[in-house]
Order: sequence, then C-alpha cells, then structure tokens
Amino acid sequence: MIIGATRNWAKSVVLWNLALDQEHKPYLGGCKTCRGVVTIDHSSSPTKVIPNVDFTALAHAASFSLLALFASNQTLFDQGSLESVAFRNPDGSIVLIV
Repeated sequence: MIIGATRNWAKSVVLWNLALDQEHKPYLGGCKTCRGVVTIDHSSSPTKVIPNVDFTALAHAASFSLLALFASNQTLFDQGSLESVAFRNPDGSIVLIV
C-alpha cells in the first residue's frame, strides 16, 4: 500500500484500522480478519498495546521519506516482481523502498 500509493503521487498513506482488539473488533461488517496498526489486547492484565507489521512498515517508510520532495514511479515491473518507489529528500539524499 505504501509503495502503490506513493508511486501514484499520493502525499500520504492511511491505514483504515488504527487500533483493533485481539478479536479484530470493532467492525461493522465487511472484513472480519483485518488487523489494526496496533492490537489492543484486553485478554491480559494489564492491557497490552502490540504493534503489528503495518506499524513497523509505516514507521520505517516515514523515518526515511517524511520530508521527501519527489517520488519516482519510472520503473515498471512484471506481475509477481518486487515493487519499489524512490524519493529525493530536501538534503539531496535518495531513498529507495522495495
């Protein structure tokens, strides 16, 4: 989602479920197996907040490309290949997310 959105000139990426409990709730129909960026686990005492893979991916991408001026989507890939996006930061450094 991060690569696909930014390759199409999105300025941000939003994951719909920020926090769900250990049973993937609350939900109003639709996706019963969706995950949140964090899981709020009420089954233990005290309640635990557990970062999920999406938390790590968002944090990793943001730490390198938060102030990016330019995103490149010049490369094309065959179906099943790795996807990537490149950013040029204000200091001139280039970030590649694959």
